[in-house]
Amino acid sequence: MAFKYRGILARARSHDTPPGPLADEATRVAWVERYKVESLKRWRALFEAHGVAWGNESELLRRLAEVHVPGFKKGSRRGPKPVWGKTTKAELRIAVDEYVAERVRQGKPASVSQACAVLSKREPWAAKLRKGARPAEALRGHYNTADLRMVDSIRAVRAWDALTARQQISLADIVEFARIPTRGISRRKN
Repeated sequence: MAFKYRGILARARSHDTPPGPLADEATRVAWVERYKVESLKRWRALFEAHGVAWGNESELLRRLAEVHVPGFKKGSRRGPKPVWGKTTKAELRIAVDEYVAERVRQGKPASVSQACAVLSKREPWAAKLRKGARPAEALRGHYNTADLRMVDSIRAVRAWDALTARQQISLADIVEFARIPTRGISRRKN
């Protein structure tokens, strides 16, 4: 997509022939002043067109290169949009852990593999899997590669949301509710 310039930048400069060698000094000075004023207007319009603060030449240069030089243009990612990011994997791990915990509470323990087999047939996880064999194994692989820090962060956010809804907030409640590992958190005794 080509960049469209508007206003003074959309049209070429009018051809204003400089005064010849026989012109008097006042005529030459007037022509130079007109040329400077016209150039300054165009430069200011160029900075404005690219959203750059007046006088920041290095930023203008970068923006011009991105717009007009193919090697500087930001390319788009090719292929399908990624489905399994850090957050999605962390959400899956939480869902699997919650399913296993629920089964234990019911007195019917389930393994992570069994939980993955059940969740692979449910939305939203079924929609995220590619068509083919072994969806439970695919979910198990994503479960195993989930970033545990992201899992802890999501649990903490959910705990915070739940506690602020009840309006009873304390660090001990958050840690207990989210089951956040407390390694590294020291409690001083005064």
